[in-house]
Amino acid sequence: MDFITGLLDVDGYSSIMVVVDSFSKYAIFVPCKAPCRAEDVADYFFRNVVKYWGVPLSQQPLTPHTVLSGYVGDCPDAKDRLKEWQDRVDHARHNLVKAVERMKHYADLGRSNVEFKVGDKVFLRMDLVQFKTPKGLSASLGRRFDGPFTIVGRIGKVAYKLKLPAHLRVHNVFHVSQLRLYHQDKEDNNRNIPTRGPTFVKDRSGLDVEEVIAIKE
Repeated sequence: MDFITGLLDVDGYSSIMVVVDSFSKYAIFVPCKAPCRAEDVADYFFRNVVKYWGVPLSQQPLTPHTVLSGYVGDCPDAKDRLKEWQDRVDHARHNLVKAVERMKHYADLGRSNVEFKVGDKVFLRMDLVQFKTPKGLSASLGRRFDGPFTIVGRIGKVAYKLKLPAHLRVHNVFHVSQLRLYHQDKEDNNRNIPTRGPTFVKDRSGLDVEEVIAIKE
């Protein structure tokens, strides 16, 4: 680190602090005011060097929020500045924790812990990107949910494998948010039969392989 002094005064700055990395030779030029006291140099160094790269300490850089624990000098001003830095970091960390807790609280208001068992029957939400209604029938008149389908397995904590009919040729694993538990009407069986138009998988034939021309061995 060195200083370039004797420059013309521009907005109160008349010198430049130069910090050069001994390994990469990367240089940082920081405008300084005169006179530049030791406290000012420390402030410039922290704001322009430590803020981005940390303080080298052996092979492990000492980041700004851990500088206080690694300082072993006797300078009171340096200790006060590091203590102020540590207090700001603690305050910022505390506010981040509160913000995360507040976001989680409002997000959980619209959530519920739903779990199914193997053998349960569920309705599947019909995604308009993947499924379509019969020709001539408006999508608004199609089924929002189709089923019921039987759960044949659980994948992880939030996905389930369904037993789908042959005409629904799609991957049979779905997120729990796409499923609704089926409650059978035991008094009136007609209410268990969907009245809206059936759902089909959208035609993806344009993406299918028509012929294998050659095989590279």
